[in-house]
Amino acid sequence: MNLRQQASPASVEKAINEVLDGLRPALNAQGSDVYLISVSRFGMINVELSGKCCVSTHSRVKTMLMVEDKIKENVPGIRIVTANFKLL
Repeated sequence: MNLRQQASPASVEKAINEVLDGLRPALNAQGSDVYLISVSRFGMINVELSGKCCVSTHSRVKTMLMVEDKIKENVPGIRIVTANFKLL
């Protein structure tokens, strides 16, 4: 069973955006941000991380793991989180 069979696309995107909204204040305090780019019906999502979290490899990995863990904890059916990094 894929993600789209479990829940409506709008409810999945809403749940993911709620998680990202919860992370945003901490990211903004560090000069970074996160946006949802896409959600596939197979449980894969793509986000964009921007700002200071993209400066070093360590920062990218640390931020990406935080985002991925929070999304997987709070949104059933998400299996893979990928990220685009945008240094501002």
